[in-house]
Amino acid sequence: MAEISFSVEYAKTGRSSCKQSKEKIPKGDMRIAKITPSPFNEGEYMSSWYAVDPFFEMQYRMRKTSNKVESEDDLPGFDDLTPEDQDTLRQKIADFMNPDIKPPPKKRAAPKKAKAEDDEGGAAADGGSGSGSGSGSGAAEESESPK
Repeated sequence: MAEISFSVEYAKTGRSSCKQSKEKIPKGDMRIAKITPSPFNEGEYMSSWYAVDPFFEMQYRMRKTSNKVESEDDLPGFDDLTPEDQDTLRQKIADFMNPDIKPPPKKRAAPKKAKAEDDEGGAAADGGSGSGSGSGSGAAEESESPK
């Protein structure tokens, strides 16, 4: 099994993006790296950067057997952070380790069925305004009945 480690630091530039939210991490903002073996080069490692909140959301979804940040000792670079940022991370870690606090709900995509209903509604409205409206609405009903 691949060994996973972590690191925390302030963003050196504004070019890195959060792996979870896909948003840029501004220069000077705190970021956390999930360091894993590179799939491209044997013996090398790669860092996946996360903003603080998305990092802990990602940890909730990791396998139970995966290494996770369970204390500040698991984050090299923790001592280089400001006392305020250290307190923020301590609280996030405590919340993550507390079994009474439930993980945030997953963000779900809008159901595709609603989109299909919008298309059918538009077809029925178009069919009702012109001639042959009976065949237009009948076709929509035929496509629904096999489902």
